[in-house]
Amino acid sequence: MNVNQTTMKLAILILSVYFFTEIHAQGLPDSLLQEKHMPMLPFQLPDSAGRLLGPADFKGNVLLIDFWYTGCSGCSYFYQHTLSSVEKALENYKHVAFLSICADKEYTRWQASVASGLYTSSEVTNAYFGEGIGFSHELLKHYGIKSFPRVILIDKKGTVYMIIRAPYKFSIDQWINTIKKLL
Repeated sequence: MNVNQTTMKLAILILSVYFFTEIHAQGLPDSLLQEKHMPMLPFQLPDSAGRLLGPADFKGNVLLIDFWYTGCSGCSYFYQHTLSSVEKALENYKHVAFLSICADKEYTRWQASVASGLYTSSEVTNAYFGEGIGFSHELLKHYGIKSFPRVILIDKKGTVYMIIRAPYKFSIDQWINTIKKLL
């Protein structure tokens, strides 16, 4: 690697850290990240075992909710290159939970995608919106989720800490540090 390439990579890294810090500090509504500081919308979603899950199931934990759908290349990229590493790094943290919510309309398609390992892991809690519901679910409408992947980070009190519009733009370390800060 020559000096120009090294300088360029360093400049990109510095700008990325600055960009993340500035957006995080400002909470701009049209940015990649929105700070919300509001209670999580109540919901009931079926998990892989058919059990209904809601916010109370994660009370006392920092909760990262990952929204995705089968066929979403950005969703697969985010999981394979970032989220899977974050999950692995934090797997032994007692008060950190991951909820992977699929927007597929069909149960069998969702189950096949979970099993594929392209979008999520069977080691985390997996849920979907229910047969035939998909993109019309109230959670997506309430939080203005129209593109994927999308991440909502919930603090230990059950409050929406932030909503991230392009989660793949943040590094593994940025994710880990943000989650640890909420513990």
